[in-house]
Amino acid sequence: MNSAASSSSPPPTKKPKSVQLQDPAEGCGSTPATTTTTTGIAKPRVILRHKRNRSITRLPAANENARQQQEQQEQQEQQIDNTHEDNAPLATRTRSQQARDSHGGSGSDDKTKKKKNSITIRPMQLRDLATVYQLGNQIFTASEFPNMYRTWDDYAVAGNYEGSAEFCFVAEHTSTSTTLTKLPVAKSVSTSALRSSSSSVSPTPVGHGKKPVRKSQSNVKEANNKSTTTTTTTIVAFLLGESVTKANVGTRGYIQWVAVVPAFRRLGIASSLIAEFVKVGQQQNISLLLADTPADNEPAIELFQKAGLSHKADHVYLTRQLGGVVDQLNYVDEEDMSFDFSYTVTMPNTGTKQRITIRNMEIGDLYPIYKIGEEIFTTKSVNLYNFWDESLVVNSYLSDPEFCVVATATTKGGTEDTSEHHGNSGNSNNNNNNNNNNNEDHRPNVEKVVGFAFGETIEKPRSSWKYGYLVWLGCAPDYQGMGLAKQLYHVMMELFAVEKVRMVMIDTQQNNEGALRFFRKLGFGHDEEHVYLCNRP
Repeated sequence: MNSAASSSSPPPTKKPKSVQLQDPAEGCGSTPATTTTTTGIAKPRVILRHKRNRSITRLPAANENARQQQEQQEQQEQQIDNTHEDNAPLATRTRSQQARDSHGGSGSDDKTKKKKNSITIRPMQLRDLATVYQLGNQIFTASEFPNMYRTWDDYAVAGNYEGSAEFCFVAEHTSTSTTLTKLPVAKSVSTSALRSSSSSVSPTPVGHGKKPVRKSQSNVKEANNKSTTTTTTTIVAFLLGESVTKANVGTRGYIQWVAVVPAFRRLGIASSLIAEFVKVGQQQNISLLLADTPADNEPAIELFQKAGLSHKADHVYLTRQLGGVVDQLNYVDEEDMSFDFSYTVTMPNTGTKQRITIRNMEIGDLYPIYKIGEEIFTTKSVNLYNFWDESLVVNSYLSDPEFCVVATATTKGGTEDTSEHHGNSGNSNNNNNNNNNNNEDHRPNVEKVVGFAFGETIEKPRSSWKYGYLVWLGCAPDYQGMGLAKQLYHVMMELFAVEKVRMVMIDTQQNNEGALRFFRKLGFGHDEEHVYLCNRP
């Protein structure tokens, strides 16, 4: 979540009840991984359960065909075991495997070279979305990187593809396998039948006295078996990216998600995906590249740095549990999630009173909200600045309108003092004063947007947990420090509570001390450090 919140006002009269829940991403009780080799924005250290070698018993072959089938089965099983063993933690490998790796055995090198040659990088297609989503569910686990687990959902795939398909790629592995199918053999004629027939019918001469040619045993066996070759393609990695356009600045390329399945890591696949992303970016005149990853994901950071993304900006995710608020709704109608309430504030600089209204966002609010973001998300907060653009505002409104909140300030015909326009003439009388008052009263109300909040909910498959994500929260500079941010926050919490959200997430730049102080007072914690990288300051 990107925030530009300021100091807060006193909390509402009714405080939410505190209900202690356990997030699957915080206490799943999984076994810690020994190695870390994930790449990309979400880089969970995937726990790979080591599969022991199967004990293979050689059965006595009744004939040559049975022996060949048994050898083929043994090779297939050994290939499956090797795939798991090569990616298992070092402590669980056999001594022969460790010796092979330490001496750089040619068998391992040949296998790696074969894998590399069988990988194809291509643009993502519509038919790939479900596969990519399932791969992400397997890689972005709750036990390793909770913030990535919470934010990965089907919209992360479909939304990226719908908005920036040209920046989405997959790596496809092609494998071939050969199977032997035993064909039925014709029944042989008994010897007694041949003898009985030879007594009545003279044999046909063959080759003018030459001996008949007898088929070899091997040829007979080949005729009794059919060989079938099958080619299979499997997606083993993906990259989801997008572009962010800044007014008067240009377009940035953002690498949002990168993941490679464990068995195909350390083959340069992630680097190849990034190279394709950079190639498309150059074609569209994108000069600034962005990526992000958890701060302790050193392999991913190294990968991005090799790609030229060497400038860092620290980020942080905070969470808090939510419970009991739905029973104490102060603002939101539970049936249709609508709200529209007002309160009066006194402007600190002028002393004038204004009516603040917080309501559901409308299409006419989009441009004023964008302009406020342009004013408060400056280059001083590079992470927030780089991602704020017009499409972000529009997409938030289209995808999650029920979680789009706006605050407006209303004044009566402007805030200026009308006495100076009429002067202090000695001829002034009560009638003139009444006329002035009447003129002022009939001026139309002036409403302007002064704050906003964007949020969304995320559900995980096979989990009863629903997460709320407060993505953006901002107030116009003249209205910061007046409690407006806190009012927007409480409305968002009620909207989440109506939707049965059990945990809320926010994120902001590490040096945004005002926002961090604001959210910590509201009960957010459990810091998860993150880092953004780009190819130039």
